[in-house]
Amino acid sequence: MEITGFGDDVEKWLASGTDVRRLAVPARTFNVPGVGPLLVLAIVGWPDSVTLLTVEPGLGGAAKHATARLALHDSLGGYHPFRQGGSSGGGPYGRMINSATFADPVPAGARALHLYGLPNGKVVGPTTAGPLPPHVTIELD
Repeated sequence: MEITGFGDDVEKWLASGTDVRRLAVPARTFNVPGVGPLLVLAIVGWPDSVTLLTVEPGLGGAAKHATARLALHDSLGGYHPFRQGGSSGGGPYGRMINSATFADPVPAGARALHLYGLPNGKVVGPTTAGPLPPHVTIELD
């Protein structure tokens, strides 16, 4: 059986209200500095934001806390502040499926997103001097 995407109806719905430049299939695991391994299921660009759907390998309640520690820059230097997050699943043996939404859409010219974790209490924003902290680069198609 060949799986090529989310399914025709879901793809049409996503295309109707989102920027389809997203990492949808295949899902990929990234070792995000400051957070650890994350399976990125999808990156969906809305007109006002970008949302990452991820799964953490940790078990139970401890896994759901990483989304608030994610930070995102685009390859053009834009900073996307964390807006909101949520999760489902879990329990003592379940995986957490997280959604992390960041403010502002990804600019049309951006070719990649830079994803990294923040230490507790630290904020890295658009005025931070110097290079980005250690991060993973997610190429956009």
